[in-house]
Order: sequence, then structure tokens, then C-alpha cells
Amino acid sequence: MGEAVDDTKRAATARHQSVFELAHEIRNPLASIKGVADAFLRRGQLTTQEREWMGAVCREVSKIDARMRELL
Repeated sequence: MGEAVDDTKRAATARHQSVFELAHEIRNPLASIKGVADAFLRRGQLTTQEREWMGAVCREVSKIDARMRELL
């Protein structure tokens, strides 16, 4: 019985570590994407459509980031 509990704990730890690593791998590029979109928005030389697109990028990145934080 003790071995089964140990195996279950090891599996849970491995899953948690995998989720942590996956979230990290997703969040890092998202931060770069949001940073570039924010930079374009700050430049102020965008058309109305381009501002809408960059705003959408920022909002969607924020949503994904929030989901990743929930996993952690």
C-alpha cells in the first residue's frame, strides 16, 4: 500500500512540474508579444484598425496569462 501512495505522490509531483514548465514556456513568449504590441500602441503612429488589432493582442495575451497563473 505504501508503494502505491509513493507512486501516486511521484506522479502528482511530475504532473505539477510539467504544468509549471509548460506555463513558463507559454508565458515567456506571451510577455514578448504583449511588449511589442504595447510598444506599437505607445508609438501612436498606428491607424485606427492597427490600434484595435494591437489592443486585441494585449487583451488576449492577458487572458491567456491569467489562465496560466490559474494553473500554477
